Amino acid sequence: MKILVLSDNHYRNIDFNLNEYDYIIHLGDRGIFDAKGVIYVKGNCDYDGEKLIITNINNKKVLITHGDLYNVKETLIRLTFLAREKNVDYVFFGHTHIPLFFEYEKIKFINPGAYIDGRYVVINEEEIIFYKENFIEKKIKNEW
Repeated sequence: MKILVLSDNHYRNIDFNLNEYDYIIHLGDRGIFDAKGVIYVKGNCDYDGEKLIITNINNKKVLITHGDLYNVKETLIRLTFLAREKNVDYVFFGHTHIPLFFEYEKIKFINPGAYIDGRYVVINEEEIIFYKENFIEKKIKNEW
């Protein structure tokens, strides 16, 4: 399993071979709509899409949102409460343009940062990998 997570490209072209990923998750602000297999949420700069999606990916419950509705630039409390309420395993969010990983009560929170700055995340069964352009910035052990 291989998941590409990106956000906030703001018209920067997405230059990936999307066929090499099992899932592509775009967290909003001018994302890709028509690519096959893309899970896309609406950001504060977008016109179409859902603001929140909760789905199952390979037996994990995943909450996907841009984050603007939960004030993530100021605090993560509302998003954390929502994740606990929905009993999810992972939370993917964007909006801040700042990459972030933390774990709270066994819930993994991932913000890939902004693709306009070259930031994105690739997740597989063993690792969460944060990239800037095509260089690895951080690897986190993961058991999907």
